[in-house]
Amino acid sequence: MRTRRFAFSPHHAALIVVLIGFAALAWAYSQTPIFEAPDEIEHYRYARTLRDTGALPDPTGQVRGQYHQAPLYYLLLAPVLALLPPDSDFEQIDGRLNPFYGRWFTVPGNDNKHLYLHTRAEAWPYGSATALAVHTLRGVSILLGLVTVCAVYRIGRRLWPETPGRALLAAGITAFYPLFLYINGVLNNDSLLTCLAALLLWALIVQHQDGISAARSIGIGVLCGAVLLTKVSGVALMGVVGLAFLIHPAATQRRLHYGVLAGVVAAGLAGGWYVRNLLLTGDLTGVAAMLVTWPDERIGGVALDVGIPRLAWTYQTAWARFGHGAVPVAAALYRLFDALIALAGIGLAIALVRALRQRAVHWHEVTLIGAFGAVWVVNTVYLASVAWSGNQGRYLLPGIAALALAGALAFDALCPRRARPVMRFIGVAAWAALAALILGRYLLPAYQPYPLPGVIEKPMDIRYQGDIALIGTSTDVLRAAPGETVEVWLYWRASAPGTDELRNFVHSLENAAVRIDSYPAGGNRLAGDWQPGETWAERWRIAVPPDAPPGTLTLIAGWYDAATGQTLGVVDATGAPSDALPIIARLEVVG
Repeated sequence: MRTRRFAFSPHHAALIVVLIGFAALAWAYSQTPIFEAPDEIEHYRYARTLRDTGALPDPTGQVRGQYHQAPLYYLLLAPVLALLPPDSDFEQIDGRLNPFYGRWFTVPGNDNKHLYLHTRAEAWPYGSATALAVHTLRGVSILLGLVTVCAVYRIGRRLWPETPGRALLAAGITAFYPLFLYINGVLNNDSLLTCLAALLLWALIVQHQDGISAARSIGIGVLCGAVLLTKVSGVALMGVVGLAFLIHPAATQRRLHYGVLAGVVAAGLAGGWYVRNLLLTGDLTGVAAMLVTWPDERIGGVALDVGIPRLAWTYQTAWARFGHGAVPVAAALYRLFDALIALAGIGLAIALVRALRQRAVHWHEVTLIGAFGAVWVVNTVYLASVAWSGNQGRYLLPGIAALALAGALAFDALCPRRARPVMRFIGVAAWAALAALILGRYLLPAYQPYPLPGVIEKPMDIRYQGDIALIGTSTDVLRAAPGETVEVWLYWRASAPGTDELRNFVHSLENAAVRIDSYPAGGNRLAGDWQPGETWAERWRIAVPPDAPPGTLTLIAGWYDAATGQTLGVVDATGAPSDALPIIARLEVVG
């Protein structure tokens, strides 16, 4: 019997480049502040509790927590966490919520996009032990992402053995998909579920092509058990596994025998956790425990009339909307994603017509991959229809293998045959560049102070108590009709640190039409972190009330200590109190 020898090829070299590119970009995506990703603090709390107690937590023990989740992801994190220094600052960070979070939810920028207030200690080189722990654990997600990309590549090689470039294209689509990079750069059990789902699809394709055997059925059972121990939504995949055994060309008795074997293995691995749920909460899945701590989460029954209209949000977050939803990208990029979906649909239609003409449709594999992708779409529609937080695009992410394979097939169908090798390279490079653009233009800047411009349009020198000075604005006259929004930039320089409770404001002097407060730099630089001579710019968006009468409003900027309620006065060059008003601009409300 001849053994198959591995031969390193240019395609393997190209895959390594894709993997390196993914790792670099995922690491860069992971540099967002800790606990700003969906439920990240609760995933960390789960692993931390597991580390400290050595036991699974009470599923109802944390308000709006994640203790109801299946344990496998946290069992991976806890041993790593145990090797790190004690995270004694966790409770302090946990209580540092940003009261101004989400003010301009639909607008790109850095105006209070973060749910928590952050300090310099959380940035490299991580003076915060909690930040060190979170960033270290984020590395586990990156490793899982690498495995997912490899699994998609191997599936592609199985489907198109004579077209390795298409498999590489599918791997590249996976690797540089913005949401995939983001979720695999933070703490979230979706990264493990996505990895296991891709491995399971690979195992099912191998079984379909090479035949059913005890070893393959046991392997599938192990993967099924791992999926069921990662997230309850993984139950949806069990239907795909059953379908794979059902449509396999092997004899019926053989399919049944090995299907039962896979089921027994899966039940043996995951059954204990589900029995525990039943004993503790009377519910196999643990969802009942979640509803105890999230009492307002349920919409009611399955309300499709509520869930389907909410899928527009799912669509945006499935592409590029980050944090807890407060970090969007430009509207033009969402239109680009619309165009990509339309092109993919056209490409798939062309590929199907060609395959039908050539009688080259492998219906079993098409059915299997189609079902694999469809279960996540159906699952997301269901979740959006039963839970208020169920319309998140990341719930589609475990189906990324089907998305990437379909995308690669559609791309090839749209390209001339001879140009495909070059076009694949250009396509993957462009896709990676888009992911890098989103990172550098929208995601990372959302959590950073803006720098001063090269030229300050309207220089000023308004000094306040507390060693802070307004050194300029972008304009001294604003015009807007009622209901419109205008913006003004303020430019600041600090001479020394202040207190963390120091906040600034822009108010209208004549009345309460304009009342905007914030922590400094759009909430991105607490005063306790100021360094002598530090400067930054702030963009203040001012919404003119719809009922504002025509006239002129005088806008002033100032500071106050939220802990004491004391407003910082204006001082002159010697530091003596001044009667000058800190006027930054005049807002003309036109009829």
